[in-house]
Amino acid sequence: MENEIIICLANAEWDWINRLNCHHIMEHLAVKNRVLFVETIGGRKLTQKDLSKVLRRIRKAFKRPRRVKESLIVISPLVIPSYSSALILRLNNSLLYLQIQLALGSQISQGERPILWFYLPYPAGLVGKLREKLVVYHCVDQHAANPGAASKFFEHLECRLLQMADLVLVSSKPLYEEKGMYSNNIHYLPNVADTSLFLFKSADIPYGLKKLKRPIIGYIGNISSYKIDIDLVYDVAVKNPEWSFVFIGPVGRGDPSTDLSRLISLSNVTFLGPISRELLPAYVQAFDVCWIPFRLSQYTHYSFPLKFFEYMASGRPIISTPLSCFFEYQGHFRVFHNADSFAEAVRSALREDAQPDRVEARLRVAKEHSWDSRMKEIESLVENALSLKGI
Repeated sequence: MENEIIICLANAEWDWINRLNCHHIMEHLAVKNRVLFVETIGGRKLTQKDLSKVLRRIRKAFKRPRRVKESLIVISPLVIPSYSSALILRLNNSLLYLQIQLALGSQISQGERPILWFYLPYPAGLVGKLREKLVVYHCVDQHAANPGAASKFFEHLECRLLQMADLVLVSSKPLYEEKGMYSNNIHYLPNVADTSLFLFKSADIPYGLKKLKRPIIGYIGNISSYKIDIDLVYDVAVKNPEWSFVFIGPVGRGDPSTDLSRLISLSNVTFLGPISRELLPAYVQAFDVCWIPFRLSQYTHYSFPLKFFEYMASGRPIISTPLSCFFEYQGHFRVFHNADSFAEAVRSALREDAQPDRVEARLRVAKEHSWDSRMKEIESLVENALSLKGI
C-alpha cells in the first residue's frame, strides 16, 4: 500500500500509554500513506467519575488537528456522549463528517478517495459520505459486552457495518465464527507483538522491582474489573503471601467502577501505574512469571490480549486463566483455574518453562507474530479487496 489516504475511526485516544491495534497499524501505514487518526468517540454510558474525562475531551476537541508524524494527523472529535439513540447517532455522524472534512482540508486533492477504517461501528453512518474507495472493519473485541454499552443498539449497528464493509478483520477465532455470519470477506488475524521492542534484554532490574520478594508475578495492561478477576487475584495473593504480585498500567479504563481497595491493602501486591512503552520491556524481563488473570466472561471469550505475544517475546514463563483464544498455543503457557491451581502452575512454570529450550520455543512463536509480518498480511488483504472492486 502506497499513497493512500486512510481515515481511521479508532477505539482509543492517540496518547494512551498502552498501545492498541489501531496505534500500531496506523503508525505502520503512515510510513507510505497519509493517515487521519480520529480518536474514539466512546461507547458506554457515562458516570459521575467520567466528568474529568469529558472536560478533557472537550478541551482537546477545540484544539487544532495534531500532526504527530509527517503523514499522520490526529483529531479529537466533539460529539454528544450518548450511544443508544438513533437521533443522536445521526447528529454525531454529521458532526464527525464536518470535523473530518475540516481536518483533511488541503490533505486530500480533488479526485482522491480515502479508505475508511473502522474499529467501532458507531460512526458507520459515514459510509457513503466521504467518497471512500474501501470500507474496512477491524473488530478486535466483543465491544457490545463492555460495561455500560447499549448492547442491542451496538449489535444492530455492528451488523450493518459488517454487511457494508468490503473487508473485515478479526483478532480471535470466536469473533471470526460470529462475525462471519454477516460478512463475505472476513479474515482471522490474531494479535501480535512489538517483537523487536520486547526482545530487548535489560541488565538492570528496574527500581520499582528491586526490593520485592521473589518470585515476582507480573501483569501489564489495562487494570479494569471487567477484564481482571479481582476476587481471584485477591485469593491468590492471600494464599501466597511470600510471593510478589506487580501490576503495571492504567486503572479503570473502560470501567470506572473498578475497585482495587482490597488488593491495595495487601503488602505483597504492588501497583506501579502506567509506564512508558520504551521502559516496559525491562520490567517484563524482570518478572519471574507473567500472568493474565482474566475473568471468564462474554467479553474475554472473544478477546485476544495483545500482551500474550509481548510476554512471549520477552521469553518469560506465562500463566493464564483458561481463555479460549490461547488454546491453539498450548505448550507455550500454563493454565490455572483458581487460587489452588495457581501455585502449582507458577511452580511448574519456574521449574520447567524457564529452561532454555522452552524459552527459545516461545521466542520463535513470538517472532512469527511480529508487526512486520502482520502488516504484510493486512496490506495484501487490503490490496486484494481493492482489486475485487476494480480499483
